[in-house]
Amino acid sequence: MSLTDLPDLAISTILEKLDFRSILNLRNVCHDLREFIDNTIPAFWISRIGITVATDKIDLHLEDSGSNNYTIRYPEEGFETFWNNFQRLLKHQKGLLTYLNLVLHFPEDEKLKEKTILEKVYAGYLQRLQSLLKSQKHPLKVQKLCLIVGDQDEIMSILPHLDSKELEILSIFPGRGEHMQIFKLDKVVETEQWKRAKELETVNFMVDEPLEKFTHFTNCRVHIAQTISQDIIEMLKEVSFINTMTSPLIQLPENVLIQIMEELDFRSLVSLRKVCHDLCNFIDDVIPSSGISEIYVRINTKKISLRFLDENIDFPDKSIQINYRNHKKGCSTSRNSSDGKKKKRVGLEDFVVFFWKDFETVMNHQKSILNKFSLVLEHYEEKMLEKKDQNLSEFSKEIMEKIKENLTSRTIPLKVKEIDFGIIDQMEMLQILPFIDSKHLEKISIGNSKGLGPQNIKIDDITKLTQWKSANEVIINYDFLISEPISNFEHFQKVEIHMKMIGADTVRVLRQTFQSSPNMNHFEIQYDPSRERQDLRTLFGHRFDGSYEDENQGARWIFKIRGDPKNVISIQTNMYSWLCLTRVQLVDIPNLRLY
Repeated sequence: MSLTDLPDLAISTILEKLDFRSILNLRNVCHDLREFIDNTIPAFWISRIGITVATDKIDLHLEDSGSNNYTIRYPEEGFETFWNNFQRLLKHQKGLLTYLNLVLHFPEDEKLKEKTILEKVYAGYLQRLQSLLKSQKHPLKVQKLCLIVGDQDEIMSILPHLDSKELEILSIFPGRGEHMQIFKLDKVVETEQWKRAKELETVNFMVDEPLEKFTHFTNCRVHIAQTISQDIIEMLKEVSFINTMTSPLIQLPENVLIQIMEELDFRSLVSLRKVCHDLCNFIDDVIPSSGISEIYVRINTKKISLRFLDENIDFPDKSIQINYRNHKKGCSTSRNSSDGKKKKRVGLEDFVVFFWKDFETVMNHQKSILNKFSLVLEHYEEKMLEKKDQNLSEFSKEIMEKIKENLTSRTIPLKVKEIDFGIIDQMEMLQILPFIDSKHLEKISIGNSKGLGPQNIKIDDITKLTQWKSANEVIINYDFLISEPISNFEHFQKVEIHMKMIGADTVRVLRQTFQSSPNMNHFEIQYDPSRERQDLRTLFGHRFDGSYEDENQGARWIFKIRGDPKNVISIQTNMYSWLCLTRVQLVDIPNLRLY
């Protein structure tokens, strides 16, 4: 008795126990078995299929449900046999393929074969594969698709013809071309298979499709050609992360992740910390630099305001302001940002605690040079406080100590070009100024934040600091009266101060300063007219009778500078309250007569 003499049910049972390679061999035994197999279509339980296509061979890798795997190689003269066999495989495949892999193999040295020939070979192969997939009565069910191809047209030969309800994982690798080239996926991202898949992995190429095309994936690894900070944040907010709550971003190489974070504005960086535990730890450990260029802090007993300018914000107005206040539930904050959005939040913590967490984060990520740092303690509010209220000096003591602690704990001192204070005495400045990097400090501004008219201020301790001696410019506003000697200011290029009174001695010292200090360019003094009865104009002799732009500011005198043939000293003053000395280039004053 031969195999063909068995009942059909018995033959079918035997066939279902055989692997695909054995069935192919069985078809070649005799015409009757071939006809029976082709008509009966026994079910195959292949779990994984891999196809590697080269110009001279095709390898078919198969693994059945019992984890038995084998490879069938078809040489170039057997390509037609491959297509016939593969068609039978698809026809007999009844179950779900857990894995389908297609590799279009390109020689390591493409110069060995003309590129046009290669593309023609693979295009012909893909065209036939596409026809075969489209001819199936039901779309092929695949759980994971892995493609090593040359462009998206090759992806489109396969992807749209798979069962979109079953496809979960999509992996794409470039089979040719330069490393990390941009790979167009505009057609691919519109397919139903892409939209329903749960995971995506791309390697060794970049994409420039809008990030919203990736937000539906639960796990996504891509290299983005052009990153827009807010887009990244919006993507992460929309993505449903995998069960371990690990963001797809955390899977990127560390140097790539740092580069991405340094392109984010600070608001986005803070949002990113809240995405998952791993990202929070990474950001806190690495501390990527922010794009903040200016920081402003205003403090009173009822409210604290934090404003900063972030160069990474993609709006003309790059500022964000957050106001912290007490609330019946603890704390409330309101934020005005450059995009016009206003947001409020409420927390159980005291508003000072809320402020400090945000401010500390800002300071910890500040590595670049700040153009300006401003701190104003709003003492003027004290005249409106009730007796039971805490005054600002008591209220701000802990905050100032924390700021000092933060500054002193930095490995590298905070770099600031201009520092601005709104204070009532030098002790408040001494909490901060000594801990600023003196090498980068250019300007110091000091204002009276009490607002009760001109008051005396001692700055003797401030003038001893390296930061004071290194700065180029100092501005002390009208509401502070300075009694320090002029010699403490002679190293500056520009000085604006207010003194109780000046006389001939002050003028003499100032003229000597301009003679001896080539750095001094501008020295402006306002003084109290009720205390000074001498008309300083009588000290300067014949005044300049030419025309000049700021004639309304007061009369003008011009004097030589010994050893400097290119510059002169310009002195301007009004009758009793203002004196200004300026270094001016001689060529800017035509028809000048010097005295």
